[in-house]
Amino acid sequence: MKKLEEIFESIKKILDEKNELREKIITKSRSTIQLCGKYIKDIHRGKFQDMNQKIQDIKEKIFEIIQNIDKNNLDLFYKGNLFVLFQEFTELCIFYSIVANDEIPSYKDLGVPIDAYLIGLCDVIGELRRFCLDSIRKDDIKNSERCLNYMNMLYESLVSLNYPNGLIPTLRHKIDVARVIVERTRGDVTIAWVMFKSRKN
Repeated sequence: MKKLEEIFESIKKILDEKNELREKIITKSRSTIQLCGKYIKDIHRGKFQDMNQKIQDIKEKIFEIIQNIDKNNLDLFYKGNLFVLFQEFTELCIFYSIVANDEIPSYKDLGVPIDAYLIGLCDVIGELRRFCLDSIRKDDIKNSERCLNYMNMLYESLVSLNYPNGLIPTLRHKIDVARVIVERTRGDVTIAWVMFKSRKN
């Protein structure tokens, strides 16, 4: 059974190399994911200083992580921490771009896979709700309406994607959650607007 032994030796060699690469990706991407979360919190606090540079630094970190992934390891793009990193990076970039620049960058602009981009877009809706509620507490009704408009636009675009769950797992569930978030926020903004007008009169 020498041939079988040789087959498994070659398999082990390939898997050892893949596992070593996977461990490196996990280690490096974990800290970068944490940075994305930190910067999202900073945006909520109005700390925009050097945010463009911080985002660029993260983009470079992502490039460093993926540059060693060759065609034999493309499956690692869609496993574990790396996919989450693409998703979190998308969430950070789009949330910041909406809040600061009234823009929505594309997946090509960000250099992320389409499925991670779409999941990230769903998560942006949740961040926008939080930002909207903060605006309401500050009596900034105009900004809360702006946030709600973006939430509506994102949701309507996402819900237009009529593809099976097998193509992009969790997307349908995320869209369903987004719908509830948008509806609740619409109610909150409506109440805030009515109260704001009554105080003005």
